[in-house]
Amino acid sequence: MDNRITLYMRANNPLGFVWNLEHREHSYFRCSRMPALLGMLLCAAGLFVIPGKTFSQVPQRPFSVTEIERQGSSDAPDATVQVTVKTNPAGRSFTVDGTTYTATQTFSWVSGSSHTIATTSPQSGGTGVQYVWTKWSDNGAISHSVAPTANTTYTATFKTQYFLTMTHGTGGTVSPRSVWKNSGTVVSISATPANGFSFSNWAGSGTGSYSGPNNPASITMSGPITETGTFTQSSTPTPTATATFTPTPTPESPTPTATATATATATATFTPTPTPTDTPPPTPTQPPPSPTPTATFTPTPTATATATATATATFTPTPTPTSTPTPTPTEPPSPTPTPTPIQAVLYTASGTDGVAGTLYTVDPATGLVITTVGPLHDAANNLYGLTSLKYHPTTGILYGVTSGQSPTNPSYLAIVDPATALVTPIGPNGTPSPIVLTDIAIDPTTGIMYGISGFNQKFYTVNTATGLATQTGSTGIGFANGGGFAADMTGALFGISNFTFYSFNKTSGAATLLGPTNLQNLVKAADFSPSNVFYGLEGGGGVIDNKHLRWLDTCDVTTGTCTRVGQIMVGAIPVQDLDALAFIPQ
Repeated sequence: MDNRITLYMRANNPLGFVWNLEHREHSYFRCSRMPALLGMLLCAAGLFVIPGKTFSQVPQRPFSVTEIERQGSSDAPDATVQVTVKTNPAGRSFTVDGTTYTATQTFSWVSGSSHTIATTSPQSGGTGVQYVWTKWSDNGAISHSVAPTANTTYTATFKTQYFLTMTHGTGGTVSPRSVWKNSGTVVSISATPANGFSFSNWAGSGTGSYSGPNNPASITMSGPITETGTFTQSSTPTPTATATFTPTPTPESPTPTATATATATATATFTPTPTPTDTPPPTPTQPPPSPTPTATFTPTPTATATATATATATFTPTPTPTSTPTPTPTEPPSPTPTPTPIQAVLYTASGTDGVAGTLYTVDPATGLVITTVGPLHDAANNLYGLTSLKYHPTTGILYGVTSGQSPTNPSYLAIVDPATALVTPIGPNGTPSPIVLTDIAIDPTTGIMYGISGFNQKFYTVNTATGLATQTGSTGIGFANGGGFAADMTGALFGISNFTFYSFNKTSGAATLLGPTNLQNLVKAADFSPSNVFYGLEGGGGVIDNKHLRWLDTCDVTTGTCTRVGQIMVGAIPVQDLDALAFIPQ
């Protein structure tokens, strides 16, 4: 057992002694404070040790009672305070002085000492669940310093959000789009059938969902919900082709031959049979006797009825056959065919804020991730973050520019293998000082690569063999904030900076304002589809949406107005920190 009194002197006060009594037992010390007066008595008895000091270095003069009491009170070891840090709801992560915790922590801090408390937002709570920070109990920023002088509790409050997934079958659309909603929110869902279809029913899953025929219907976000709208094709009779007769000229009809149908009234001509005259047998000739009169029968004439046959000629004309053409059915008019869009694969990659990036393919119609190609890595498995991707239509190479905070080779031009996410560095954009490009564009008519700066208004061309960017002009609008930049199929350059859409002169770099994007966030990257539609990667820098989330947009290059296609997600999980976009035709 060993007892030792140690005297410490404060650097800013030669009289500011701190007295500690160290009671040593076995292998540890137990330290106790003591009144300054007792320390002075022990000092006089030579029972103290001053590490690194000799007794002669201790002030050698009498101490007043006031000084002694002052040394024992105000200049004693600083008082400590108990500080508790937690979250509501519990289980969310936070940091204290750079160390991460997920459960309530209590600290003993010197009163008035400075410490940093922080958290992140949003935080995943599993599939379809996230927690969004709303405030600290002291109303500080999401990351801020505190210096408590009394026992204090700091609470980070989060609101719970659930993801609403809206899908539909063939024959119509549904509303709203898939989106995060605060817990307890009542949402009206509706379905709009296309021509020739009718709405059938909803099939819902999740707490608070709806299944049935109501349209619109209401759901309550008590958990992640999926609603699928089903449509039925209307029972329309199959149309019968209408025969359109193209008449063949009828030759001149001959004079019809009349067929006389005579209803004959027979003319009965009675030829009377003469009444025979009785001729008596001859009498022998005598001298002529007196003639005996011969009785002559004079028949009573029978009237001869002469019927005049009136032939009533009923003319039933025998029609001359007209050559009747066989009708040629005319097919219903075919609709004007819609040109088949040129097939292409849309790639996107992450790289904001120095994250190790990942390469994805995305559905241009919905924004949903189709495949996760993999982490961006080189042959030595070093990781990269990208701020730009563009496909060269002549060489077939997918180029990328690493971010200024990339874990490996920041601000480099590189080749990216779209099948494996393998990165092959070409060279730095600037030397000896780095040039940070926010995005690049490749003119498909010339193959020239252009770039704009994320730190100033400089306009560059980029050597694809060395990666070196050479200033050729100035945009005149300051640094490109967000900085989505792309060339259309004619080689015209367009881009977005600070919520505004511009066109760019390829020779001077001068930007011409076209109009506001009407978005709540910046556009981090852009590219034109093979069908010449401008797509943008929206997210960050806004006042509404979290800076890590991303949405796929399309923009009108004549007005600058942009429209969201959908949030970029893997299933129901948002993809964060995306910063590059490129189409590759198939």
